[in-house]
Amino acid sequence: MDTEDISPLLPEKHESRVVRSVPVLWSAIGCGVVSFLVALAIASLPPTISQYVHAQLLDGYNTTTSDEGSSACEVNTTSTTDDPLVKVQQETSNFLLLLAVVNNVPAVFINVILGSTSDYLGRKMLFFIPSVGFFLRYVFCVVIMALEMDFEYFYIAYFLDGLGGSFGAFLVASFAYTADITSNGRERILATSALEVCLALAACSGMLITGFFIPLVGYLNLNIIMTCTVFLATVIILFLPETMDNGTKQPWSPVTHFKNVFGFYFFKKGTKARTYRLMLSIFLFAIFSVVGRTSIETLYVLNRPFCWNSIQVGYFGALRIGLTSVGSLIAVKCLQRHIRDQTIALVGAVDAAIACVLEGMATSGWMLYLVPVVGIVNSTTLPVIRGSISSMTSQTEQGAVFAGTGVVETVMSLVSQVAFTSMYSATVGSFKGSVFFLMAGFSGVATVLIITWMAITPRFDHTIRVSSNESQKSKRNNSHTENTNM
Repeated sequence: MDTEDISPLLPEKHESRVVRSVPVLWSAIGCGVVSFLVALAIASLPPTISQYVHAQLLDGYNTTTSDEGSSACEVNTTSTTDDPLVKVQQETSNFLLLLAVVNNVPAVFINVILGSTSDYLGRKMLFFIPSVGFFLRYVFCVVIMALEMDFEYFYIAYFLDGLGGSFGAFLVASFAYTADITSNGRERILATSALEVCLALAACSGMLITGFFIPLVGYLNLNIIMTCTVFLATVIILFLPETMDNGTKQPWSPVTHFKNVFGFYFFKKGTKARTYRLMLSIFLFAIFSVVGRTSIETLYVLNRPFCWNSIQVGYFGALRIGLTSVGSLIAVKCLQRHIRDQTIALVGAVDAAIACVLEGMATSGWMLYLVPVVGIVNSTTLPVIRGSISSMTSQTEQGAVFAGTGVVETVMSLVSQVAFTSMYSATVGSFKGSVFFLMAGFSGVATVLIITWMAITPRFDHTIRVSSNESQKSKRNNSHTENTNM
C-alpha cells in the first residue's frame, strides 16, 4: 500500500495545535444546550417569515388574513392566472428565493475562513460569530415587524446573518466540537447522530412553537421571544470549555484557508483522497433534499387542497422532523450491531426518496401525515457520512474538514432553494407536488453513490482512519520540512 494512503491527507502543520483535555460531560451538555437553543430559534424563522410575507401579500389582494394564518382557499376562480392564491404563492416563493441568495452567498466565503480558523483560534470563536449574526437578524426582523416596514427590508437582516456564516458556520462549530470530545470510529458516528437528533428535536420544537404562538401572540412577539433565545445561547457560549490550544500564529491568507478546507478532496491523490471525494459527493446529494425544504413545504400546505393554518403547519413540521430524527438515531444505534455503516446510509437515502415521492403525490391531509411515518429512518445518511469523514481526519483538522461539509451545505442550501422555489413557482398552478419528485431524484443519486462506496470498500473496513502514530509521524516530517524551508 502507498505511504500516501496510510498517512494523514493533510499533515498537521503546527505542533502546538492540539486538542485540549476538557470535562467531557460538561462540554457535551454545553454544546447540546447551545445547539438546541440556536437551532430552535433558526427553525422557527423560515415558517414564520413564509407565513408573514404570505399574509402581507394576501392583504394586497383584499383577502382575509390574521395572525392565525392566511388563506384564500375559499376564493373560486375559473383560471389559475386569475387566482389570487396562485399569484401570492408565486410572489412569496420568489421573495424567499432572493432571501436565500442574500443570506447564503456571503456565508459560503465566510465559512471557508471560519472553519479553518477554528483549528487555530478555537471552537468558541466559531460558535460565537454566527450566533451574533443570528441575533442581529432577529433584531432587524423585530424592528421591521414592529414598525410595519416593507418586508423587503428583510434582505438587510439576512445579509448580516450571512456575514456571520449563518447556520452553516454554526453546524461546523457543533460537529467539530463534538469530534474534539469523542474518540475515533463508530463512537463518533453515534455522537454525530445524537447531535443530529438534538438539532432535529430543536427544529421540531421550533415548528410547534411557531404553530401555537403565531395565533396566540402574533408574528412580532414570537420573534422577540426567539431573539431572547439566541441571546441566551450566545451567553452560554462564553462559558463553554475551549477544546483547542491556540498558541500558534494564525495564517491570514485566504489561499491557506482554502487549501486547509478543500485539500482533503481536491489537492491529493490516492485511495484516501478518492474516498474523501466520494463521501463528499454523497453528502452533497443527500443534503440537497433536506436544506431549503421547510419554506417550500410551508407554502405547499398553505395552498389547496390542504389550506392549513399555522397550527396545522406546526404540527406537521414537528411530527416530520421529530419522528424521523428519533427513528434515525434508534436505527443507527441498533443497526450498527449487525450491518456496516454504508448499509445504514443506504437505507436512509432510499427511505428519503420514497417519502419525498409520497409527499409530492399527496392529495389530502392524511397522506401528508403518512410522510414522516414512511420516512422514519430517512435521516441516517448524513450522520454516517459526517462521522466517517471525521474518522478519517486528524484531531487538529476537524474544523477544516467540517468547514468543507459546511460550505457544501451552505452552497446546497442556496442551490436547492433556487431550484425548489423556481420549480414551485412555475408549477404551482399545475402540479405543485413536482418539486418533491426533484428532491426524491437527488436522494436517488445519493443512493447510487452509496452503493458505489460499498462496492469499493472492504466489508469490515468502512473508512481509512488516522491513527495517533501516523499523525505524529506526519507532524515530525512536516516540522522537519518547515525547518528546512526557513
